[in-house]
Amino acid sequence: MVEENGATRQGGAPAKGSNFYQQVTILRLPQHKDLRLAKRLDFSFAAGTIAAPLTISEVALASRHYPIVFSEGETPTPIAVLGLRPGENLFVDAAGQWRDGFYVPAHIRRYPFGLVQTPGTNTLSLAVDIACDRVLADGTTDGRESDRLFDENGAATPTATAALELCKAMQRDLRPTDAYGKALVNADLLVAKRAEFKLPGDHKIKLDGFRIVDEQQFRDMPDAMLGEWHRNGWLAVTSLHLVSRQNWSILAELHIARAAAAEQAQSETSVPVEVKSGEPEPAKAPEETEQDSQTVDTDENLSEAAQTESEAAEVSETEPHEETEPHDHAELHDEAEPDDGETPKDRRPDQA
Repeated sequence: MVEENGATRQGGAPAKGSNFYQQVTILRLPQHKDLRLAKRLDFSFAAGTIAAPLTISEVALASRHYPIVFSEGETPTPIAVLGLRPGENLFVDAAGQWRDGFYVPAHIRRYPFGLVQTPGTNTLSLAVDIACDRVLADGTTDGRESDRLFDENGAATPTATAALELCKAMQRDLRPTDAYGKALVNADLLVAKRAEFKLPGDHKIKLDGFRIVDEQQFRDMPDAMLGEWHRNGWLAVTSLHLVSRQNWSILAELHIARAAAAEQAQSETSVPVEVKSGEPEPAKAPEETEQDSQTVDTDENLSEAAQTESEAAEVSETEPHEETEPHDHAELHDEAEPDDGETPKDRRPDQA
């Protein structure tokens, strides 16, 4: 749930959440012998993803770029926070490109592939979302550069093999990720928190629905537990999580920059009214703008405020509490899409 200057917003423009899959099918021959994958990466499918689940091996890289928090539930999962509002991913631009130099979570990077349990067996097979725009069926290419998934002899190509290896690596990581989440719960280290953003122009956003490690309780961990935590790498992962909290400021800065760019683009597309000499200037009608349901009206000019060096964004973490002043409020929960029984076998934030 997001609250922005006092208005609570849930829903609105449909966001895909963290489950992007629409029409998943196991790759088989001869049915899919002509399938191809467009070479150009396009992350438009994740443009509405406010958060992405991480495996334990990703925390080191992701902690350099994103705030890492933990999902609610019996088995908490590490989550990279990607935006401040539902339906907002600050790292995907209008062209579907991921912000240069920032780590792309494997959950997003492996799409449109995934592992699916073969019906009637315990075997996991490589599957693909044939509804994905990058998947080209029947040998058609639409003029785009693409790679085959199977060669002329029916063997998997390097493209399909690389996808399989990434999916297998994620699958192997699920067990140690689960073990770490359960260890956090058993040690009673997680506490519910809320991220509060005070942006230029007295614009406020609050984001909750997640947990973080209580730093003091982590420091006070009994000596008897330290050996196990060190051997499993949990001490290092927890420290990286705590350090990643400084990345809340990155989200605030990107949010301000995007709002400023949108406002600038809108002003540049405005058509001025030509007034001939000697004629009275026409009265100005109230401005009418098409407001997305994920956006609330505010009085401040974010583009001007973002250029004021003395007004920097303030970010803080607090315990959830009843509100006494206007703000924007969001929960870090993605709306789960229906599971048709063939969703790739890994965890989403809403399932953790």
